[in-house]
Amino acid sequence: MSGTEVFDAGVIAPKTEASTDLQFSRAVIYTPSIFNGVIDGDPLAPGQQPPTTTVTPPTSPTSVPGYVDPTRPGTNIVAVNADNQIAYPKADVDSVADTVVFLNSLTNGGTLSDTVRLFPTDRTGPGGISLVTPSTAGVFTLPDGVTVRFTDLTGTPLPVDGSGYPLLTVASGQTLGYRTVVTYPDYDANPANDPSPLVIVVGADSGNDGELLSDDASTNTIYPPQLQFGDATTALGTAPTPNPVQSVVPGAASGTATAMNTDSSAVFPMDLANLGAYNDTYALTGTVDVPVIAADSTVSSQTVNVRYFSDNSGQPGTELPFVTNGNGTRTYTTGTGIANMELKVFAVVDMPANAQATTVNGVTTNLIVKQRAEAVYSTIVREDNNDEIVVVQPNNKGVTLTKTEPGSALPGATLSYTITAKNNYNAVLKNFYVTESNTNPNTNVFTWATFSSVSATKTFAAGTVLYRFNGGTWQTSALPAIAVSAVTSVDVGVDTNANGSVDGNDLFPAQGGLTLTFQVIIK
Repeated sequence: MSGTEVFDAGVIAPKTEASTDLQFSRAVIYTPSIFNGVIDGDPLAPGQQPPTTTVTPPTSPTSVPGYVDPTRPGTNIVAVNADNQIAYPKADVDSVADTVVFLNSLTNGGTLSDTVRLFPTDRTGPGGISLVTPSTAGVFTLPDGVTVRFTDLTGTPLPVDGSGYPLLTVASGQTLGYRTVVTYPDYDANPANDPSPLVIVVGADSGNDGELLSDDASTNTIYPPQLQFGDATTALGTAPTPNPVQSVVPGAASGTATAMNTDSSAVFPMDLANLGAYNDTYALTGTVDVPVIAADSTVSSQTVNVRYFSDNSGQPGTELPFVTNGNGTRTYTTGTGIANMELKVFAVVDMPANAQATTVNGVTTNLIVKQRAEAVYSTIVREDNNDEIVVVQPNNKGVTLTKTEPGSALPGATLSYTITAKNNYNAVLKNFYVTESNTNPNTNVFTWATFSSVSATKTFAAGTVLYRFNGGTWQTSALPAIAVSAVTSVDVGVDTNANGSVDGNDLFPAQGGLTLTFQVIIK
């Protein structure tokens, strides 16, 4: 048997085999055929089948082929195509690392059974290497605290070879499912985190070839959620501690302009910064506990809803849609918050006309605006409770003094009339009393009549009505210590600190009223 032989020098020379080497030899080269893909909807049918179930991605109006994470029911996984799937995990209330479980499938299109090695790789096509060496238990630890491991469809870890690589044995013509288990940091536990999509490319290397390179790969991607909610800033994100303060004037007209502090509305520009990897919408609720003063001067707390408006070139636009809850609070719903962008909204608080001033008896207590944002899909909850409202004293109310006109009568007849004083301010008055005196002959009936009697009633419970005649000493009795014919001046006030006089320590309440009834005899 003769032929040729190639030497190191690259020279081809004839070669004659020994007469004893006359056996015929044939070498057959086997080429593996494996397909690594997403979940196969029908492993018994040829080819890759879409999942038989559907899921709804965030903010999508329709459902698409996909499935729910078998270990985390709130996570929808969308099968984009046969080689790519995306998980949309929801948020949780803890700070423990999160896990997403993907369902993958491996099809052996060759004629031989194949024991396939699985590993995270660096490329989507063939030829990818393993990103890291696995542990002896088959766990791959990637940068940034991400781990990847592989199990069968029941969650049992796959067997590993001597180097720790997970093995999946697939018979010729068979499609076999497996799980890719990805554990990663709980990004939504800290609003400051800014996560990117987490892409895991799973490589599958046939055991019927001689290298450790991926023959086919499938991509599993996780979109982590995230949200910041707070006072508006120019840059993407929110300001955590600006403590903005807005002033309002109760009883004035309402308004939504951000540059005004002379109306009865407080306006706070807010940001919803979606730092997550998928779109979402948000439910907004906000309330302010406002001390209000009733007609009888009692003070109670009223819960005022925060109203939310869209952004219109830096000013409040239209009010967002809302529903009223059973407790009277409102829940507003935003439009879509695009991933890595922010929604700007305006929180508007309309102050009741009878709101009490925030400075009472020299002590200032600003009103706190309590706001809450909840992502509709991811369920992330963020709060902002650092905005404050100052309720100032209205300038157009003051104290009203009403005097009834006495009727006509002949000399010697008795006439009655009343004087009613009311504190229309939303704060208390100090050292307040009402005087009827002959010092002003144009309004005082003492010029044409003689004092006979006086009585007084108040609309509030605190304190004792005191009387003073001709500038003398305050007394509880409505009978003057001097002759009634000598009375030319009557003072009536309320002693609220029980010291027997009306002075700067006595507090006449907001919305409080005092009515004096006089009887006089026509001269």
